[in-house]
Amino acid sequence: AAAEKQAAARAATWSKAERDKVLRCVLSLGLEDKDRLKLQSQSSRSLEQLAYFGHGLLRHSLVSVSASSADGRKHAVNLLGEAPLKENFWGTWLPPQSEPEQELWKVLLCDEKFQSSLSRNALSNLNKLLSARALSQVMARVEEAKGRGECAEDFTEDLADGCMHSAMPGWKLALPDEMERALAANNSASSKITGSHCTLPACWWSAVHDRALLIQSYVGGLHLGEPQLQQMLAQA
Repeated sequence: AAAEKQAAARAATWSKAERDKVLRCVLSLGLEDKDRLKLQSQSSRSLEQLAYFGHGLLRHSLVSVSASSADGRKHAVNLLGEAPLKENFWGTWLPPQSEPEQELWKVLLCDEKFQSSLSRNALSNLNKLLSARALSQVMARVEEAKGRGECAEDFTEDLADGCMHSAMPGWKLALPDEMERALAANNSASSKITGSHCTLPACWWSAVHDRALLIQSYVGGLHLGEPQLQQMLAQA
């Protein structure tokens, strides 16, 4: 019993550098592909431990957004829609909380700065996870289409190599309804960049650019540098 407790304690002890790197990767890649997450984060943690981290991050984000002010919740609904703010929307990304997940996050949230940062950025983090989830659903449909012979055989391979433009000439990104509504709302608001809650980066930004950004995000993650941004805009 003592050995099991020591093993559990070691599993729950993460260095700040390791924690922050896994956090960035989860927000960039999502929770669908644990192997990819492990590879990108270069973590020595097991796939189960990475899953506990991701599930807990999503759970904490939902709780923080739900606990925000009335104006904050209204802004969240306007940005994401109502469905993503409910636990049952996330399916396998948010299973019932397990004891290992609970123990891990009990330790992680002892860091007050980390806890404060997660609460402050809860809506932004939730938005990133929603985008990653939508993209994973899109790619799942692409794989299904490949299996039926309806998609170019080299599509996914080219995508994995980062050849966004050559892999998807004229490809229309089919998003879940919640994401389509969000894109439409942002597109219609493109000429009204006045409020502090606006999420559009420029007055000319449209749903076309949002779709190009989502594709680029799947290819290279959500960390976008200037060269990638310029290439994406040129191909939009």
